[in-house]
Order: sequence, then structure tokens, then C-alpha cells
Amino acid sequence: MLALHKFSLRLLISILVMGTFVVAAKAQDSANVYKLAEAGIQFTVPTGWAVEKDKNGTVTVSKKENDTYVVIAVMALPTDPSMALDHEFAAFSKGIFDSIKKDWKTYKADEVSKQTQNGMSIIVQTFTGTAPDAGGELVGLVIVMDASKPVGVFAQRTKKYSDTLGKESRDLLSSIKKID
Repeated sequence: MLALHKFSLRLLISILVMGTFVVAAKAQDSANVYKLAEAGIQFTVPTGWAVEKDKNGTVTVSKKENDTYVVIAVMALPTDPSMALDHEFAAFSKGIFDSIKKDWKTYKADEVSKQTQNGMSIIVQTFTGTAPDAGGELVGLVIVMDASKPVGVFAQRTKKYSDTLGKESRDLLSSIKKID
């Protein structure tokens, strides 16, 4: 099961970091609440963002403005009840960083941080690097949240972005909470 998860995660990361950025879904006309029922979480996607849900339940949201973009993927993680959140984070981030190290010309990860958000424990790590085929200078984010089932979040954006795009992506990430 873990091997299948790592393959799926690597495929997702490869799609996000390779080649040119393509918005695969129609942008929405109004903000919508999306739910990952199996993980017991929900989040609000701002107006104008594209949303795509794959067959495995991963929700990918994105917005492109001129030559800048943000892509955020939210997924329920396969879990072993005996696995601590630290171990979930280690497994999830390893798959991401293995792909990033292959696809980005430079890569630097910041320190891991433990926080809480909307009553959930979370582990967060940011990273930076360059990937000429994916927008040049990039910033990334890996989060694992302790929900009904652990949730993994992978985000990538161009280093330069508008104030609006920055606010909308922060609002989206901070809106992740347990289902009302």
C-alpha cells in the first residue's frame, strides 16, 4: 500500500513540476467549499481558481496570472493507525523531495515546523529552488495535518506573484478545517 502511495505521489509531483503549467479545469465563478470526506476536512477555493479532482480523491486547485501561478494539491493519506504524525510527514515529504531534487536545478528546504490550525496539529516545511521549465524561481510547501485521516498538502508557486494571488492562496490554505 505504501509503495502504491509513493508511486501516486511521485506521479502527482511530476505532473506539477514538469513542463509548462497548464490549468486543466475550468475556473470557478464563485468561491466554493470542497470536502475530502474520507479525511473529514473541508476548504474554501476562491473565485477564479481552477479545480480538478482525480480518481484517487486528490483535489488540485490552481490559478495562473500572466507568468506567475500557484498550484495546491490536497489529499487524504493512506494511514497506519500506529503511525505518528511525524512519521506520516516523513513518508509524505520524502516522496515530494525525491521528485523535487530530480526536477529542480537547485533546492533548499527550511526547518520543519509543528503548528496547529483550526484545532488540528500540523507539520509544515517550506522549500525553494529553480525549475526553468516550471516557472523559474519557485517556492514550495509540504504540510501534513492530523484530521480523521491524515491529510497531505503540496503547494508550489512562482517566487514572484501578485498580492491578490498571495492573499487568495493563504486564505485557501488557512481555510482547511474539519468538516462542519
